[in-house]
Amino acid sequence: GGDGDLGGGFGESDLALYTRWINSCLAEDEHVGMQLPLEDNSDLYKFVSSGIAPCKLLDTLVAGAGPGEGEMTFIVIDDDDRKENVDLCVDCCRDAGCVVDDVDADGVVAGKPRDVLELVWQIIALPLKKELAAQKKMLKLAGVKVSSVDDFLQQDLNAVVMSWATAVLSKDKAHTGKVTNLTTEWKDLDNYSTLLKVLSPKKCHDMARKLRKIKDPLEKAQHVIDTAEDIGAPSLVSAEGILACRERQNWTFLVSLMCWAEKHMK
Repeated sequence: GGDGDLGGGFGESDLALYTRWINSCLAEDEHVGMQLPLEDNSDLYKFVSSGIAPCKLLDTLVAGAGPGEGEMTFIVIDDDDRKENVDLCVDCCRDAGCVVDDVDADGVVAGKPRDVLELVWQIIALPLKKELAAQKKMLKLAGVKVSSVDDFLQQDLNAVVMSWATAVLSKDKAHTGKVTNLTTEWKDLDNYSTLLKVLSPKKCHDMARKLRKIKDPLEKAQHVIDTAEDIGAPSLVSAEGILACRERQNWTFLVSLMCWAEKHMK
């Protein structure tokens, strides 16, 4: 089936990716590890609503960014305890450079999908954004200057990634026009196919022909993801997400390709 909509541009495929990611990231955590793995993807909402898990995730992904142990309420009895933890988490996220204006703390406490997913996404995206700021050659190709990482984190990073993709795609003679979104323009996989061909000509020169042979759209998308992984660019992306035009997944996928290209592109 499709990729059910969960509000705020998130879909079931995002929920599945984040749940899997959290299961692996926090498995060893002394405070929340024993609650993992979450058996059902929708268990993520309750798990995040106490405010402890997102604090721990932030600290795991960006060392030292989470609140001190003494600041958190580990024995959560009611919504007031949850709210205290979630407010603390949102403050720490903001200080670390996350864009949390769209996160409603009360929504997180109530386990509302849109708010929980927005908070988790902002935490997962932060290390990717910081990494992106360091890809000097690729940012130059995209026509982007980085004065400071803090300033860079507040920029429209979708636009940065689109400029880069446009610049790389233009190296292919058959490709014309520029990338104007991270949603519908990636669904037919042509852009991904061309991008991989330009980035890794040895391994991906006959990508378009291979994709034409695959009739099932999900298999096609999975082939693109697997190919990127084979060249060394794994990412938090799913075939369902690409076909459902999930902007955050396309962004994440393109960032991983940018970081790969920084090291390997001639």
